[in-house]
Amino acid sequence: MFEDIINGILINCKSLKLYFDDGDELIQLNAEGLPDKLMMIETTGSFADWTTPLDHMLPHCLSHLTAHMDKARQQGIGHPEILRSIGPFGDGLIAELLRMQGVVNTPGSVPASLFSDRTNEPKGVRHRWEGILRRLMSTDPDELRRVIEDYYRQRESRSFP
Repeated sequence: MFEDIINGILINCKSLKLYFDDGDELIQLNAEGLPDKLMMIETTGSFADWTTPLDHMLPHCLSHLTAHMDKARQQGIGHPEILRSIGPFGDGLIAELLRMQGVVNTPGSVPASLFSDRTNEPKGVRHRWEGILRRLMSTDPDELRRVIEDYYRQRESRSFP
């Protein structure tokens, strides 16, 4: 998993079209300047909150994507094109979630055994990491898609973006 993140960063940097947000995700833009690929990167912030379900955290992440969409609009990208980027964003997020769930479920997986050499005291690194894995494994991809669709449907009703 960690090699995939490093490889993804090295490979994607060749395009020189990356937007970094607050450290949780890496977004690559397509030729039109719209989000094309998403890579989720767990950071120490994930270790700070290992109990909040991902679908509850997603609207905050979507507000950052909205800011990128606003920048695209300011650069002349039309409303229909901006709205079309929401589907690939959701597809990328769900594909990455499913990939990560598969990695964790693989027998002998590195993420599942990370910090297994540590004691499991409350709020210790092993306890927090195992909480992150439980949160990852309990996340329903369909629920994430529903959150994305509801978020942008509400914004659309307010003339978003």
